[in-house]
Amino acid sequence: MKKIITILTIILFSKSVFALSIDSLNKSSTTKRIALVIGNSSYNYFQKDITATNDVKLISKALTDLDFEVFQYLDLDYNTTKSVLAGFKEKIKNADVALLYYSGMGANVEGIDYLFPIDFKIHNNNFSESFNTNCFSNNYIFSLFEDNPNRANIILWDAGSRQDPGIHRSEKSPQIQLLPPLNTFLMYACQVGEATHATEKAISLFTEKLTTEIIINQEINFLFENVKKTVINEVKNQVPLKISTLTKKFYFTKSIDNTPPDIKITSPNLSRGFAPIEEKKQIIIKGIAKDKNGIFEVLINNEEVQLESDGSFSKTVLLAVGENTFIVKATDTRSNTSEINIKVNRQVNIDNTQRLNNIGKYYALIIGVSDYDDKNITKLDSLPIYDARNLKNILQNDYTFSNNYIITLENPTRREIIIELDNLSKRVTPDDCILIFYAGHGYFDKETEIGYWFPKDAEIDNSSNWLYNDQLISSIKKIKSKHTLLISDACFSGSIFKNRDVKITSNEPNVIRQKYELTSRKAMTSGTLTTVPNISVFMKYMLEYLQKNKDKYISASQLFKSIETPVGNNSTALPQYGVIQNTGDEGGDFIFIHK
Repeated sequence: MKKIITILTIILFSKSVFALSIDSLNKSSTTKRIALVIGNSSYNYFQKDITATNDVKLISKALTDLDFEVFQYLDLDYNTTKSVLAGFKEKIKNADVALLYYSGMGANVEGIDYLFPIDFKIHNNNFSESFNTNCFSNNYIFSLFEDNPNRANIILWDAGSRQDPGIHRSEKSPQIQLLPPLNTFLMYACQVGEATHATEKAISLFTEKLTTEIIINQEINFLFENVKKTVINEVKNQVPLKISTLTKKFYFTKSIDNTPPDIKITSPNLSRGFAPIEEKKQIIIKGIAKDKNGIFEVLINNEEVQLESDGSFSKTVLLAVGENTFIVKATDTRSNTSEINIKVNRQVNIDNTQRLNNIGKYYALIIGVSDYDDKNITKLDSLPIYDARNLKNILQNDYTFSNNYIITLENPTRREIIIELDNLSKRVTPDDCILIFYAGHGYFDKETEIGYWFPKDAEIDNSSNWLYNDQLISSIKKIKSKHTLLISDACFSGSIFKNRDVKITSNEPNVIRQKYELTSRKAMTSGTLTTVPNISVFMKYMLEYLQKNKDKYISASQLFKSIETPVGNNSTALPQYGVIQNTGDEGGDFIFIHK
């Protein structure tokens, strides 16, 4: 006696009916969708089961709602089934989508699935003859769809022995997966050797979940995964299976949606483009993902997170010291994706035992030039002076810059700038730190490769009152400070550099101390060898960061790193940070000390 494994099998053979290709099968008034739905309940030789009748009603309604022309049949014998299948083959020749659904009894023998007409009977214990002559194999069903490789075919084969037909069941054996024609999706309700289950309403559990998912706009693979999850959640011993020869994406929908899901991060706070600063070893990333067709999954750094019914999600993540990057990726049921990158800086507080020693005075020379004597030089509407005053207020109020050591020059001449630089070289000691800020016009001579600042008395056709880089560098070299930081917000300000290969200082306490002990001569500029906008994006973000910062110590390189991305994202100019060559830099860093 041959061993038979009874199963409930559903095959989704999708080519153009149930699912539509993104590339070519958008739903329109000309799309032809045909569905054949068969349900067998009243078997002559097996106990009657109304489940198949209920399944047919449920799936027929779902398909009708999706604009299928549905042909529905109940309780067909062998000859009638053969005739109906032949007629279906003719009807689908010119169809865009063809769907076959069967619910009733069936079996799997040596890897081949069979559906039973209501007059199926085992003749004289001759299993081979009975299956080959009195029922229909999956190969027979596949042959109905082989005439048109461009059509989308779906076969829903919900066939299994719900009531024991008296056929001997064997232990599990490997299922031979027979491939259907091209562009076919087969979805089985369970594995070989498993039983299928019905709900309290006498409806196949698998078909019930399937019809629920059909009405949601989603790609067929996502639909299968959702059906599989819901079935397994209710019955552990029924695991759906799929086989697919699809060459394109298919959707259970009437229209194509290419809109990615919307992601909103509610924690941490990502306001104004700055990376949040944390002291803790871990944080919780919270957010919500929304899409009109539903969210399939949300990943944070490629790890799936738990989704609530409203699309909200949360995940606890660990923070390393320094910058941490987290990629939040949401995928909707149409396989559209969107991403948000979250950067979080973890900084370690420095207690009293870790504070910097031998801190000298903090000087600042703040220069803003808006008005020019030469009418051919465009005035800057007091914007540089406004930025200079704001910088002075922040340094004086929030950081260890005493008003007695802040020199402000508004619309100075070249001579006035040189005098103040010379005075600083006499006042500043090797324990002191100095910040030099300039905002105004700048110029770069491509032939000589020399950059210039334009003081108030600069003339467009006469360079005698221009302040060129070499002279500025000579003045900086004369100032014997521990740390000098030059901040230049002017066109072509990047010409001050010969080398910008500078590592970002970590905010670990021991690193801060080491960087403070080493002499530094650094520059931060609003751009490269290009023009910069009159309304300074560079100053907007730098001033805002300095004002919002609450850490005791922040290095100049950390300041630059924190504003580099938002400035670059909101301006055509690219900010720069690096060493002022040949001025005595030993690898240290300028440290801002918060009050």
